[in-house]
Amino acid sequence: MNCAILNIIRKMNEERQRKASVLEKPATAINHDEESDHDEEVEKPEEEKKSLYEQFVESNKKRWTIFNIVTTLASVGMAIGTFFVIRAHEEDCLNLQQTLYLVFVMHIVNSLETILNVTGMEKKLCTGFWVCMFFIFEMTVIVYMQVVYFAAMPSDVNLAKPDCTDLAPMLYYWMMFNILYLYLGGAIVICYFFRGFCQDPELEKEEEAKYEKNRKLYEQRKAEAEGKKLPLMIKREAENVDVAPPAKETARGVSVKKVN
Repeated sequence: MNCAILNIIRKMNEERQRKASVLEKPATAINHDEESDHDEEVEKPEEEKKSLYEQFVESNKKRWTIFNIVTTLASVGMAIGTFFVIRAHEEDCLNLQQTLYLVFVMHIVNSLETILNVTGMEKKLCTGFWVCMFFIFEMTVIVYMQVVYFAAMPSDVNLAKPDCTDLAPMLYYWMMFNILYLYLGGAIVICYFFRGFCQDPELEKEEEAKYEKNRKLYEQRKAEAEGKKLPLMIKREAENVDVAPPAKETARGVSVKKVN
């Protein structure tokens, strides 16, 4: 009994010492914990500071790289084609040739921009000012291209107007091809990369629920098929087992196995 009382007292003393050690925790350790918590609080905003563009590139890294490489090759090809079309005509027709010089510069700018996107240098070089100037330049050239193209179209009303389809067919149709190329390229980019922003959230939830339902149904049928195959496999293995023939007793009582 005395031993039991001593054990209880010893345990009480140990518990009291443990609580005292917790209460007398050094201030440096407390400060260290507070600093670590503060660091975590500071690190979280840094992760949240990523721009929408950086989040977009990270989530579509492979497709974004392929798109920029293809666009680079297409822009270089269009620039080369524009250069040879300009050189093929010495005389201009209603500013078509002069406009194609701007189109040539635009293709060069587009190829440089996509090269920066592939290498990742656009995050360092393309500030808000230069991005704004890039879009202003692009929209100005595209609008001016259409103004010049529609002005150069044949007219049945103004007979004095020169017919560029006869005087400079390459300039006229190459301008038309460039306009179609830019519009189709823009439509593909918007439909491929930004279709998620135009999707109905309710429809997206329905598609996810349908996919999850089909996945569970597939796993269930697969498990049922495997469950049916297992007894059949066990049965086949049992049939393929070679069973030894029974021992044959001789006159002397010694068992002799039949040898095939």
